[in-house]
Amino acid sequence: MKSNSFITGFLRSFVILVVAIAPGSLWAQGNFVYTNNNPAGPAGSNTVSALSVGTNGVLTPIAGSPFSTGGTGDGGGFFATNRAVVSGELLFASNAVSADVSVFTIDPTSGALTSVAGSPFKTGAAPGASALAPTPDGKFLMAANSGANTVSVFSVATNGVLTLTSQFPTADTPDAAKVSPDGRFLAAAEPFNNSVVEMFSIAADGSLTSLGTFAGSGISLAEMADVDINCANNMLYASEYNGTGTIVDAYSIGSGGTLTAISGSPFSAAGLFSAAVLLSPDDKTLFVSNPLGTLAVASVAADGSLSFLAGSPFAMIDPSTPAGIATSADGRFLYVANFKNFVSVFNVASNGTPTEVAGSPFSTGASGFGGLRSLAAFPPAVCTPPAPSVLTVEMMIKPPATPPVPINPYARGEVRVAILSSGTFDAVTQVDRSSLTFGHTGDEKSMAYCNDKATDVHRDRLADLVCHFRIPLTGFVPGDTTAYLKGKLVSGEALQASEAITHPHHVRKGRHERDHDRDDERDHDRDDDRDNDHQQHH
Repeated sequence: MKSNSFITGFLRSFVILVVAIAPGSLWAQGNFVYTNNNPAGPAGSNTVSALSVGTNGVLTPIAGSPFSTGGTGDGGGFFATNRAVVSGELLFASNAVSADVSVFTIDPTSGALTSVAGSPFKTGAAPGASALAPTPDGKFLMAANSGANTVSVFSVATNGVLTLTSQFPTADTPDAAKVSPDGRFLAAAEPFNNSVVEMFSIAADGSLTSLGTFAGSGISLAEMADVDINCANNMLYASEYNGTGTIVDAYSIGSGGTLTAISGSPFSAAGLFSAAVLLSPDDKTLFVSNPLGTLAVASVAADGSLSFLAGSPFAMIDPSTPAGIATSADGRFLYVANFKNFVSVFNVASNGTPTEVAGSPFSTGASGFGGLRSLAAFPPAVCTPPAPSVLTVEMMIKPPATPPVPINPYARGEVRVAILSSGTFDAVTQVDRSSLTFGHTGDEKSMAYCNDKATDVHRDRLADLVCHFRIPLTGFVPGDTTAYLKGKLVSGEALQASEAITHPHHVRKGRHERDHDRDDERDHDRDDDRDNDHQQHH
């Protein structure tokens, strides 16, 4: 086990938080910063300060702040232990000495906190700092316990009540923890097991399976501190405590959750004792706090590599061993926790350059000498999932009819629609036939059946898929000029198609409707005969 008595002793006297952040500006509902004050004191003395964020970044304590957690802090601990996190409108705060987690509901307008019934909730572990990591769906809360080398898994009720469901061992002492934005993996920074990141898969019931440990930089006396994962779920960044400079490891995340260091990793800059590491809401900037009083900032390239900005690390006004960092939901402001109960606020430029706002740092209003190393921002972090891709394909109504194809909306029969294959798309094997809808908007559940045999309706030597749709269920009305088809591929990707249609002239309900029904049915029979002849010919 690699360790350094000076670094370890120094760093164990502090705690930090890395908070999840969300893209987009939500200033209309109120923006707040919450600090886990973590003082060393009598039982039940831990508190959370609630600070309102002005449009200029100025922090102001709200009425009733600080709020009691009902638990006990230790006044120290690891720098990068994320002891306060926000999930939806819930705030979770861990208490090291009492080994429990406090839960509050957040008033999104005033920022006021209300303790959840039954809070705080025991972790089931020995005393020691607990790093908190909620799953993106808000159903589970992970608590990585440094006092027991375990992860406690809580289910989270809609009212915020926690139920301890299971506990899992870690390879060594966990410092910080983070759940991937897609909810599939938990990453834990473990400084004393040769400086590693341990990855876990997360099952539907919240249970964990270790995927192994992944080595850090290998730099002498460097110890893994914190982790963050990008919204694409394909890159993980880890900071390492050390006495030589800012060190950040960059890994690609495999589909199974394994880590591979990317080319150029580790990335380094000036600065000492790298603590918290945090990606900006757009994943284009990476922030690293250095407890000796600076802030390192790097731009993130498309391939995940880092380039530290000119002037990095940036000096801070009156720093007090800065550690925990968070940003506002829109990325405009960066918040940094300072040990002696102050929060520094930076205005972040479009290129990531931080400038400390007037009046910073701001008091949390907490009493006592200090202990603050963890904070969280509200609104919470939410990675917006990418819009699902939609494959646009070609279709032919009543093949080989030429558009606009006449469709009688009053007909009682069926209409044939061919989904055409191409050089890169095989309609016969790739389309999920049960998913197909067709009609006025494309959402109409009008499908009758699809032909078992493939047919080359396009005469291009490619097999096409021919399906039949019930006209009364298509929702067509006189005047429609386009028919739409929607569905999915067997891979799950959405597909769509459209073709011009026309309404036959002089059609109205009654006798003419019956005549056109018979016409459509005769067309349908002739088309089926043509398909069968073509299949036999080939």
